[in-house]
Amino acid sequence: VVGKPGRRILATRLANLQTTHDVDFTVVNAENVA
Repeated sequence: VVGKPGRRILATRLANLQTTHDVDFTVVNAENVA
């Protein structure tokens, strides 16, 4: 993830999403999302 806004949202939300959905492994690729 490139860009401060994307990294910020991951830092605040990813752990909760992983716990909620019982995720063991996460790969994030957000190139050219815009």
